[in-house]
Amino acid sequence: MSLAFLVPLFLLGLAGITVPILVHLTRRQRKNVVTFPSLMFLERIPFQEQRRRRIQHWLLLALRSLALALLALAFARPFFDRSALSLGAAAGPREVVVLLDQSYSMEIGNQFTRALIEAREIFDGLGPLDRA
Repeated sequence: MSLAFLVPLFLLGLAGITVPILVHLTRRQRKNVVTFPSLMFLERIPFQEQRRRRIQHWLLLALRSLALALLALAFARPFFDRSALSLGAAAGPREVVVLLDQSYSMEIGNQFTRALIEAREIFDGLGPLDRA
């Protein structure tokens, strides 16, 4: 049993996890502006370099990233592949149902004949414990 995706192209949406990280890193904190009538009473402070930006709200960042990852995974439509190819010969007996369409559209280009041949190949490949 393996995990597969119906629309694996949506897994590119996992790159969207970088959006909350960039928002957290580039978000500017607003400075309070204080009006002061005269600057002569203020002490002169030497200029200091700005420190590196750090992520402050780790839990919020993790939740936002997780939400985007789950959204991308949901759109990719994951499922467990239980086909005979993924299970191998140790899967045990199988139950096989083959349905053939007898509509007029199957008459075009011998599609019905090809479908009969493929159905016969499926039935010939069944083991002694398999049911059809």
